[in-house]
Amino acid sequence: MRGLREFIVGASIAASTVACGGAESYVRTPVRADASTWNTILANARLMNCAARGPDPVNGLVLECEDSGKIVFGHDQGPDARIVDDEAHYLLEGRCFGAAAQFCGALVGQLVSAKDGNDPTATPTATATATAAPTATAAPTAGGAGDAELAGCLPGRVLTDCAKSFKAKVPKVEDMNFAFLPQFGIELGLEEDRKTIRALFIHFFSKKEGAYKKTYRGIGAKSTETDIYAEFGRPTEVDDSVVSQYGEYPGAAEHNMYYDGLRVQFLDDKLALIGIFPPDK
Repeated sequence: MRGLREFIVGASIAASTVACGGAESYVRTPVRADASTWNTILANARLMNCAARGPDPVNGLVLECEDSGKIVFGHDQGPDARIVDDEAHYLLEGRCFGAAAQFCGALVGQLVSAKDGNDPTATPTATATATAAPTATAAPTAGGAGDAELAGCLPGRVLTDCAKSFKAKVPKVEDMNFAFLPQFGIELGLEEDRKTIRALFIHFFSKKEGAYKKTYRGIGAKSTETDIYAEFGRPTEVDDSVVSQYGEYPGAAEHNMYYDGLRVQFLDDKLALIGIFPPDK
């Protein structure tokens, strides 16, 4: 797997794993698998043009989405988990297949989120609850050395704009509509038109994607978590995990900080990546 194609945005995510041998991934969320959650998912599924079957004790809740593929919800008791009415205290697990596997975190996050911003099913978990902000040691900066060139690569711009910003050749569009400028540490997720930028990933160190040598809003390779708080404020969510054997750095401690339209990732306490997405409306 290259970059973050298996996990574009982490709304309400406690863990995410992708089986690289096939298009399948799963996400565990910090919400209870109970009647209120099923009703929320079903309501959101209709808005996302997803046909639903269930929930039932055998097959769980199966969604067939026009644009995203197949998503199956059940309890987080492992890959063979099934819904049982008297076990509503179990957390929810969403398994994504086909195209949906590449964006499982984003899709599951959208489906389980109550639209009024107050989800009564939420259950605090150690890996998905925002931590208190450490004392900031620096005031927010006015901008970063790379902001001008990165502006051509932000969501909503087109691939040729990004290439022009970096004075580079227009990169080839690869599988799942991704493009790369590895000489600059830039990874782009594109819309279905294969031109419009959907997401920008700035890699600060990567064996495959290269490294960005400048800064975004004053944040660069040497920035700390305290610097992130100083520039972006308190995150809406954080999570911690260990990179799996399929990741680029197996065994590394992964720490993610989520904001509206932004994801910051540290690996072994070093800033590895900033992901930029369209903000929630």
